[in-house]
This record gives sequence, C-alpha cells and structure tokens, in this order.
Amino acid sequence: DESLVMRDGRTQFLSEPGIVTGSIVITDTSGQIAYDRGFDYDVEVRGNRTGLRLIVGGRLSDGDAVLVDYDIIVSRDVDYVTDEQSFYLRHEFERYLRGLALYYRWHDLEAIDSPSEDDVSILEFRDWLVGFNYHWRWLTWTEEFEHYRSNFSSYDQFESRLEGHHRLNDRVRLGWHTGLLLIDYVDDVVDDSDTDVFFGGLSLDGRFRSNGYWEVEGRVRDEDGLIDETVLGVRGKVGYTWRKLRLEAGARVEQRERFDTTRDRVQGFLQVTREF
Repeated sequence: DESLVMRDGRTQFLSEPGIVTGSIVITDTSGQIAYDRGFDYDVEVRGNRTGLRLIVGGRLSDGDAVLVDYDIIVSRDVDYVTDEQSFYLRHEFERYLRGLALYYRWHDLEAIDSPSEDDVSILEFRDWLVGFNYHWRWLTWTEEFEHYRSNFSSYDQFESRLEGHHRLNDRVRLGWHTGLLLIDYVDDVVDDSDTDVFFGGLSLDGRFRSNGYWEVEGRVRDEDGLIDETVLGVRGKVGYTWRKLRLEAGARVEQRERFDTTRDRVQGFLQVTREF
C-alpha cells in the first residue's frame, strides 16, 4: 500500500528496488476499486527503478492518488549494510510572490561492504530534484529538473507543465493540462540517449441532481526516442452515489501507434462499490 500520485505523461517511480512487476496491484485510496494493467496503467522498468505510467483513455486521471501493493525480491545469500539519507525542503511565499513555491529533494543510498557491485540485489543511487510551481487564479505552472545516478542506470530529466481548471457554471467545470518531458540517458543501458515526450489533455466534468456526476476526458501523448509512440484516448463516465453505495459506468477508446504498429482498443466498464 505505497501511496502514489499519478501524473499524465510522467513515469511515477516506486520506492523499493527488486520489485516483482507481475505482483503489482493498484487500487484507489479506499482500496475498493482495482485498476487494470494494460488498460489503466503501464509498468516501466528503467535501470533499477520500477515505475507506473497512465494509459491515455484509462480510468486513471492526472493527479489521481492510488495505493500500490507489490512483492520484492530479497537475495538471502548476500549480506551487506546500506547507508541512506534523504532530505526535502519546500518554501511557499506568502507575501510579495504569493502562490510561488520552491522545493528541493535529495535521496542518496549506498551499499556498504557489498560483495559485488554487479549484483542486481544491490541498489546504489543518488537522486536529487529541484523545482518550483506557481499557482495564479486558475493556472498552475510547474518546472522540475531531476538528476539520477546509480550503478545500473543514469539519466537527467526535465519537465515543464501547465494546468488549470475553469468553472463554467455552478455544475460544469473545464480542466486542461499540457507539458513537455525531456529525458537524457547518460549511460550505455539504452541505445537512444534522448527521449522527448509531449502530453496534453482536456476534460469536462459536472454534477446532476444531488448525487450524480459525469466526466468526459480526452488525452494525447507523443513520445520520440526510446519508445516511438503516439497515443490518443477518450474516456466518458457517469456515476451516482446513494448513501455508501456508488454506481459508475462508462467507456474508453484508445488508439496507439508504436513504431510501425497501430492498435485500437475499446472498452466499457461498470463498477459498483460500497463502503463498510
């Protein structure tokens, strides 16, 4: 039950090494709704890291919080000690630059007295990230730069994102986001050293009667480099909540073009959940 916030266009990495990818289970924060690999999210392995990525047109949306459960492989015939430090600093301006926040994250882990640096059970990395976000009325602007070095894979990553919400009336809201992700691999693990990702989306959501809601969303992602892929997706859903019971139904359509292969997927879904 590791908590994670999904972001469109970006791979969100899990904290543990040695993850068994087939054991990954993702649910919403209540633990009642399970999401499907291949329809709602993809699993990406980058060096010694395992991450999750939204699928365009799936049930997960940008900014959704989820819980991730998984198993890890522990090598029992290797005896070593790890030295780990982490640091996070965030400052939010309250007066002259109200709405601006600066933050810095640093995470360093080193294996001490390990018998072999090539052993896949040994995780050594240095990861730091610096960024800011600025919230002004309906607009949020975010810039982040991440520097990651490990004994398996190393890269630099830059992300620029704009997003916002507009209240059209008392019951309807328009949402949008767009961004650019640049990844520069600085080792020989991958053949293509640069990957560029452009992503964006539009959504309309609203309410009807007292407990009903609906949402229509379209997203696009174009990736060039390690994976040459263009994805278009549309999702629509309608739901109703009565006491502790929630009924939700909808459909999603996705068109994925990867290298010279095009694949279309259409799926309908019906969910009934109840809180106890």
